[in-house]
Amino acid sequence: DQRSGPNDGAVLKPKASSWMGVAVGCGINPKLSDIDPYLMAQSAVDEAVRNVLAVGAEYGRPEAVLALTDNFCWPDPVKDKTKAAALVRACYGMRDAALALGAPLVSGKDSMKNDYVGRREGQEVKISVPPTLLMTCVARVPDVRQARTSDIKAAGDVVYLVGLGEFGLLGSELHSLLSEKLRDKGGNDRQVVLPAAGAPSKPRAGLPQWEVANRVYRWLGGAEGKRQTHVRSVHDVSEGGLLVAVAEGLLARGLGAALEVPDGRDPWEYCFGEGFHSFVVSVRGAAAPEVEEEWGLLGVPHRRLGVATSDGKLDVTWKGPAGRQSIQVPTEQLTRAWRREGYWE
Repeated sequence: DQRSGPNDGAVLKPKASSWMGVAVGCGINPKLSDIDPYLMAQSAVDEAVRNVLAVGAEYGRPEAVLALTDNFCWPDPVKDKTKAAALVRACYGMRDAALALGAPLVSGKDSMKNDYVGRREGQEVKISVPPTLLMTCVARVPDVRQARTSDIKAAGDVVYLVGLGEFGLLGSELHSLLSEKLRDKGGNDRQVVLPAAGAPSKPRAGLPQWEVANRVYRWLGGAEGKRQTHVRSVHDVSEGGLLVAVAEGLLARGLGAALEVPDGRDPWEYCFGEGFHSFVVSVRGAAAPEVEEEWGLLGVPHRRLGVATSDGKLDVTWKGPAGRQSIQVPTEQLTRAWRREGYWE
């Protein structure tokens, strides 16, 4: 039974005579363009860096090698002040995020004419791509034999949320699923959020905290601490939010997980919100106490989510208005959805 699952980046071994490698990862989040291109650009930078850290790249040491390259995929801004302003906002966001992480921009590519102009049913139409920034990050991996993967390895491993953990539903995949575009009488598109039971009526966006990011990334990148070798899997929390990241970590080995939403946290936002500087990390149960101790000493934010199980189900429990509630989804069903084997059709 061959299985696979998504990973965050690639690790290359360019020289046969050396175990040193190169990690390559990307970040892109065009959905945030409609909310704030500044935030969209910061999200792309952060995701690209998180993706290389997840697979074992170094970060934070004086000799560390990590760099960015940008690719602007933009509709023509020359005759459209709104699109031009969005471009300026995105440039500021990219600059601020790169400076906050100490990540130099060493190259780039700009594509500024991503528009289709033609006719449909006799009427002239113009279709433009969303203002989008694609970031690529390259970084050194000291030893490719220590490269990390996203798959949770065994039942009994403790599963953590490591990082900021402050998520928002605005601009998330769930927000897109619960929204539809309606055209008003003036011919303008407007976004209407469809109701979902218990979901926040006014969703917020996740925001970066770069000081927290540096603490988390320095630990993952080997500049601080010594317990990184106990980490068995790392997966960044991005599209779809926390539960999607956990689910993707279960696919390759067909495992399950028993998780609990902390009291006082909105289940929709906590499980499906998106944001910055967050990872799902698993550690062997016996090593969990010393890893938690090091995180505490270094000020690395973390929360124990639950434990990996052998029953092949993602089991999530939370405190609702009527008491404890839970939902179980078989990992096989999650796998079919990821492979699109007729699940969504």
